[in-house]
Amino acid sequence: MKDDSVRYTGRIFHGDLKLKYYGDGNDPIFADDPLNYDMTIIGIMLRSLFQLGDSHWYVGPQYNYMQTEITFNQFNDFWPEAETVKSGGIGVVLHYDTRDDNYYPTTGWYAQLS
Repeated sequence: MKDDSVRYTGRIFHGDLKLKYYGDGNDPIFADDPLNYDMTIIGIMLRSLFQLGDSHWYVGPQYNYMQTEITFNQFNDFWPEAETVKSGGIGVVLHYDTRDDNYYPTTGWYAQLS
């Protein structure tokens, strides 16, 4: 926006994963009979960047939020309800961008610190 002096990114995502846990290491404990579990993930990411003068530097706020619901299918007596984990945060993002194109750059540098 505004001749690339303002950049905005927004993402909303959802995932429903069916997973198996085999254990870890070279001799996983559940190698022959893995534990089945499900993860449902919902998330959002918002970011606004503002160019500093006529430079290649951009700075702005960022917000991230993710909620994950984990269900262990084989432990219904021990773990009858889904486990919900929420994570979110607000921060500052700093970009340095000298690329000649955002999508298919052929020259320039891009760096991000958040």
